[in-house]
Amino acid sequence: MRSASILFRQSSQPVRLAITKFCGQPVWIGAPQWPLSRSTGKPMHFIGQVALTQELFKNAHGRMVYIFMSLDQDIEGTSDPDGGENAVVVQPGHFSGPCADRATGPSLEIAKDFFTGPLNRKGRCEFTAELAVIDEPSVPTREEAATLSQEQLRQRYRLLARNKIGGVPFWIQNEAFPFPQAQLVLQLSDSGHVPFFVNFGNGQAYVFVDAQARQGKMLWQC
Repeated sequence: MRSASILFRQSSQPVRLAITKFCGQPVWIGAPQWPLSRSTGKPMHFIGQVALTQELFKNAHGRMVYIFMSLDQDIEGTSDPDGGENAVVVQPGHFSGPCADRATGPSLEIAKDFFTGPLNRKGRCEFTAELAVIDEPSVPTREEAATLSQEQLRQRYRLLARNKIGGVPFWIQNEAFPFPQAQLVLQLSDSGHVPFFVNFGNGQAYVFVDAQARQGKMLWQC
């Protein structure tokens, strides 16, 4: 299966193209559908958008996936795909949850600590994604793992666990696919591996679409 690793490139200007990017404001390809928190009714924070390219998502109905999550303190349920505190909007298409027809809203702040990549901490919190597509290895079975050296296992797990678009999820806990035949859109870690602040409990988020890429869901594990 093919996947693409992500190299974050800080932008000095607002990104207005319908491409994969993180933070800033969404570039809608249809009518704006900004998700609202189930518990507060406030707009969720925009995390990013992922273009569903034919290279990684063949025969996808959707063309762009927009990812949101509530980041207000004391809000529970952000890890639950059905908790009403995170949202995935697929366009073209209709988001079925509570939303506002606003084009802009709250976004993320720049990372203050830990991120070791190129970053101007006084600069703009908006990032394009330089993608490197590879043929991703499969998750080794117990029998296969017994035949691999420790270094081979580390290399395999490093490829599977990285920030990426497409491929197969590398679960921290048990498998939790939200759809039958779910396709992984984005796997994203918050523990010092991204240049913006988002709270996945020092864990990893997983964004999926269904088999036709008509609807999406998100969850995180730690």
